[in-house]
Amino acid sequence: MPSRISFLKAVYSKPMPIIVTAIFIVMYYVLFQSITSISNQGLAPILTTPSYLIYSLVLTSAVLLFLSAYSLKISLYNIRSNLGSGISVGSTVIGALIAGCECQAPILSIIMYNLGLNSISVSTLLSFVGEYETIIIFVLVLSNILYIYYNLGKMSSNCMIKNGNVVAKKSSLAKAGKKKWF
Repeated sequence: MPSRISFLKAVYSKPMPIIVTAIFIVMYYVLFQSITSISNQGLAPILTTPSYLIYSLVLTSAVLLFLSAYSLKISLYNIRSNLGSGISVGSTVIGALIAGCECQAPILSIIMYNLGLNSISVSTLLSFVGEYETIIIFVLVLSNILYIYYNLGKMSSNCMIKNGNVVAKKSSLAKAGKKKWF
């Protein structure tokens, strides 16, 4: 069983994973900027969140999405549930909603009103989000990093590295020649 770091090095040793991750980074950054622009009613977003946190959120989300897609590619024999792509997209969208939450937060307030909150609850939650947005985005980045760590552990236990390539171990169902249909 390879370690998490050696597994990550083996995955990113070829140019295609780097290119795909770079494309995901651009897509997530555009998504982030679009949501903050819509949240600010089309005005150029003036973010109070430090830019390094935004870039960290976009980077970790893109890496998490790539690793989720890669785990689906190598797990043809080992079918397991994979929530990495959902967590990746969700953390970017939530981060964009929180970072774009300035004096007026139309998207976030509409979501809260549709959840059944009254105006006092919405204004209280918006002021809470405005006060702690940096901490909330840091927690989102940290959760992405922890899920990347978890995903790497799960993938490295189900794979082998042969000649610098990642190869999936066959499950007992594949060895026996049986297919499991869901």
